[in-house]
Amino acid sequence: MFRGRLILLNIIFLILVAVIQATLLGNFRLFYAMPDLLLIMVVFYSLLKDKKAGVFFGMWSGFIKDILSGSIFGINLFSFTLCSYFLGNQNKRLYIENKITHIAVTFLCALIISLLNFIFLRLNMNNIPFFYYLLVFTLPYCIYNSIFAALLANIFIKVFSGAKNVTQVRYL
Repeated sequence: MFRGRLILLNIIFLILVAVIQATLLGNFRLFYAMPDLLLIMVVFYSLLKDKKAGVFFGMWSGFIKDILSGSIFGINLFSFTLCSYFLGNQNKRLYIENKITHIAVTFLCALIISLLNFIFLRLNMNNIPFFYYLLVFTLPYCIYNSIFAALLANIFIKVFSGAKNVTQVRYL
């Protein structure tokens, strides 16, 4: 019963964050980049849960983002699932309490997602030069999301661990 309630709360939180990202975060654009709260959620969920739960959460987050974004369907589903699988394999080796870990892991996942988006866009006949895409879109996206991940780390850790206090989380 408690596990089902926790899953339901995570789904409600996922939908709430997706709506906030689709509506309000457009006002926080900086150099063609805006914070990707769904990506940050996937990072923290995958770090705190097991691989299977992280992949499932990453898949649904990517699916919701694909529905709300209006771009090529499946890009975010694939890339979020891939990042959550990678983090699920590595979560026992990472020190979750460290802010530098939050920044580095979010930066790496944002970089992977951005490069996969570039590959899919390139396959879709968009002729964007790679270095232009890297400098104008990828780097601001990675840096912006890394900063937001560091700022929102305690909130997401508290929500996804189910702990009343952030210090109750088992840090590895």
